Amino acid sequence: MFLQITAEHDVEADVDVPGQTYSFGVVIDAQAAGDLAVLESRGRRALRVHLGTDVAAGLRTLAAAFDRALA
Repeated sequence: MFLQITAEHDVEADVDVPGQTYSFGVVIDAQAAGDLAVLESRGRRALRVHLGTDVAAGLRTLAAAFDRALA
């Protein structure tokens, strides 16, 4: 079982790829989507959890979900 954890990028800190019309944040998102697609295409069980913009709060929510599931 694979767990992929993603979050929103800080728009103010995101940087354009030199000579391109997209940013490194776009590249990161594409890589994550591609990784998940490959896992699923190979029959691997995978779950993506997106933490949103508040990573600390998202991680607390995820930890609480694990605690409930394992109780």
